[in-house]
Amino acid sequence: MNKSETIRENLHKIINKVENDELLEVVYQILESNKLYPEGSLIKTLKAEEKEELYKSFDESLDDSNLTKLDEVKKKHSKWLGE
Repeated sequence: MNKSETIRENLHKIINKVENDELLEVVYQILESNKLYPEGSLIKTLKAEEKEELYKSFDESLDDSNLTKLDEVKKKHSKWLGE
């Protein structure tokens, strides 16, 4: 079984166990959006300044010191995350 087949099989297993309809709807919308926006089409809609900011943010994200640890984000936003 190749990597793609393994991912598909595991994804099906995960989805079949989900009992939250809202979560299923979000997953569905994400997967469906792939049809609406072919690869590379969204970036073409950005203005030059927006692309520059996007690339700058991406470059900054490659430096771990610019990132926030997940535990810190969860603690800071626990009220909104329902934790």
